[in-house]
Amino acid sequence: MPSLSLCSYTYNDGRLLRGLLEDAANWSRRPDEIIIVDDGSRVPFDAGDQRPLPIPRLIRFPENRGFIAAKSTCINAASGDIILAADCDARMHPDFARVCMNLLERKEIGLVSGEYSDASGTDLLSRYNSIFNSARVEKSGPVEFICGLAFAIRRELWNEINGFGDGPSRIGEDWALCNALKERGYQLFVDKSVPLRQVRRLTRHAHCRRLFIWMGDIPLRKYSEDHSLPEQFVAHIVNPMLERTALIGRIGDPALVYFELLYVSYMALKICGMLGAHGRIPALAGEDFMRETEKRLAPFPLLLRLLKSDLLRLEVLPPKKGVEPKKEGRLARERDWNEAFFFADIFSGNGVFDWLNREGARRILLEDEELDPDFSVYADKTSAIFA
Repeated sequence: MPSLSLCSYTYNDGRLLRGLLEDAANWSRRPDEIIIVDDGSRVPFDAGDQRPLPIPRLIRFPENRGFIAAKSTCINAASGDIILAADCDARMHPDFARVCMNLLERKEIGLVSGEYSDASGTDLLSRYNSIFNSARVEKSGPVEFICGLAFAIRRELWNEINGFGDGPSRIGEDWALCNALKERGYQLFVDKSVPLRQVRRLTRHAHCRRLFIWMGDIPLRKYSEDHSLPEQFVAHIVNPMLERTALIGRIGDPALVYFELLYVSYMALKICGMLGAHGRIPALAGEDFMRETEKRLAPFPLLLRLLKSDLLRLEVLPPKKGVEPKKEGRLARERDWNEAFFFADIFSGNGVFDWLNREGARRILLEDEELDPDFSVYADKTSAIFA
């Protein structure tokens, strides 16, 4: 019978890892070996007594090296025939390991997991992620991608493809692994009978940062000399946002529109700062964006105050420096955000902004008081001011 290694890692989130081990004790197929990498946690991880599980083998980094280095080190240290790699915030069906091991007996299958969903709570961001941060499949079978939250792979195959390879250093290790396996003709297989849940609770601010980091240098590469920045903003940020809000409207949870408003505002200001630092756009483009935002949200003062407070917390709210004389031609078009804000006219016209101002913003603030978020490497650096 093949042996099974459970590999996981932690960085200042030992509570989540202990929860994973508690779950593993109830699996129908328990691991024969457990490898844990402590990626430089401030307080060294202590698994405690996790019987009937085997005593974990703990590898501790003296300082944080990043989750891909921790994950690779952990998997490379495993000796089992089958490796089950799981982030510490993953929670799996009790039969997850058994089903994955059975599927990996088929040599054409290279990587196995379950249907992924976000199950972190009922707050604004958790509800949002349960819709948009899940990977639904119609039926069990081959897929094009398996997220890195938890997966099973044969150890010999992991070694054959050199794990995550030499490419990813901060993000994208799951894409690198999936692509390497597909290039060699292996199937990626998801079994719906053993669902996979992510339970880490994030603040909306941390998730905005996370989404921007996931984009990498895409904003710089997409920016074209043939289009103004507002046109790029509409094409790459606003239009996809409107597709998501159409689904939100059908679901009937208008509070979720606030996260979309925060996300598009954060992205616009972050991109303005990044492109401005590279000399690609005028320095005051972000200030102009905020001026247009304040004008459109002036009839909704509580909503505007919440948005500005969140943007301050995200450290993208530009200081007012005064207005430069506008230049003719393309640079002037870049500074004119008026037409790009047609999405604000939609939400003003259908009553969503009015509801957020009267009721939604207060609900979100009450949720903030009750939310006990988990540690995140995308955590906030400053405190918001909302008097």
